[in-house]
Amino acid sequence: MEYLRDHAMMVAIFGFAGFVWFGWAQENPKKSWRKYLGIGAAISVLIGLYGIYLSINNWNAPSALNELGSLTWYYVIVALEFTLAIIGAYYLTRRGLSDHIASWICFIVGIHFFPLAIIFKDGSLHILGILFLFVIFYSIEKSKTISYASSALIGIGAGSSLLAFALFNLYRVLSV
Repeated sequence: MEYLRDHAMMVAIFGFAGFVWFGWAQENPKKSWRKYLGIGAAISVLIGLYGIYLSINNWNAPSALNELGSLTWYYVIVALEFTLAIIGAYYLTRRGLSDHIASWICFIVGIHFFPLAIIFKDGSLHILGILFLFVIFYSIEKSKTISYASSALIGIGAGSSLLAFALFNLYRVLSV
């Protein structure tokens, strides 16, 4: 079953989350990337705003979160995600490894898509989770040879993945 309201919310959430990741990528990227990061951030926020409009207009449509227990599990997963992200970021900061916070957050966000795929009955979220894990492994390997912050690679990869999935869900909403 397709959940129109959930897809509209994904347009909004993934759009704004893409904006955040493109912003994080601007911590210390190659100078030539800044313009493109700004464009990615601008497109993401515009898509996110349109997603809010679509969500409001489809608020009474069915949602997977209306099924028994789904909303509770959603809150548990999101609370666990935030808790692990904060604990990990604190630990990395205390150990002088703050350069790895973007990788840690990307990992936590990536793995949270797997249980969300079950809650929302949307297998595409598995693909998004895999993309996030790929971004981490690529950036860890690449960070050994770059002169700019690894958060630039992570932000580009995560932001682009989220923007792509925002657009994918926009297609799903508009094709109904």
